[in-house]
Amino acid sequence: MYKKAGQITASVVVVAVVGVAAFFIASRFAGGDASGQATQGDNTFFQELRDRLEPTIQADQALPPARGQYGDFVLVGMDPSEPRIEASCPPSSDGPVDDTERVQRSELYSPAFGDSAQAYECADGTIYGIAGHIQHEVDVTEFGLGYFVGEPLVRLEAPRERLELTTIGGRPALIEHGLDVSPFPAQTRIFVIERAPSAQQPGIMLTVYTPNGVEEGIMLAEEMMR
Repeated sequence: MYKKAGQITASVVVVAVVGVAAFFIASRFAGGDASGQATQGDNTFFQELRDRLEPTIQADQALPPARGQYGDFVLVGMDPSEPRIEASCPPSSDGPVDDTERVQRSELYSPAFGDSAQAYECADGTIYGIAGHIQHEVDVTEFGLGYFVGEPLVRLEAPRERLELTTIGGRPALIEHGLDVSPFPAQTRIFVIERAPSAQQPGIMLTVYTPNGVEEGIMLAEEMMR
């Protein structure tokens, strides 16, 4: 079902559909083609598109973003000044781990990564996170597993109306449903606390960001769990 290919990013990229839509409309389609030359067809089509999308975007932005304790998770903002999930160790500055066998021996490795696994290690050589992605025809699904200590923080700007608490594979899960701004894909974000941290070992957080809908995102999350 999944085609795994392409370059992996160091962290799972958040695709902000609202921002993409706004930029897409404002920059290219506010009144011109790729060369900056306006056409009547473009103006009409994209004015209609903007008129259709803006009420949905504005209604979503008018709702307060969810913050604080939410189920097993703690919700914080996306601003760089906001807290980040606490890593289990100081990261190495050497870049991705270039040792396939060592990556596959890691507790965090899952066959779901296929050939796309890109791992990062602590200064002591412990692998603390593995990321991968699936290249679709025009979009990409990104996913990862990583250690954390402290609170299970999730950074988002979505209102509570687009959030859903559930369980995936018997573990606590949070789904951020993407904003419906068709024809742009609604980016689903899924977070799963695969293991809570304890005095003996760090926790494990699983993440999936996909334009392919909740069902496929859950299927991938389940595939990642060992």
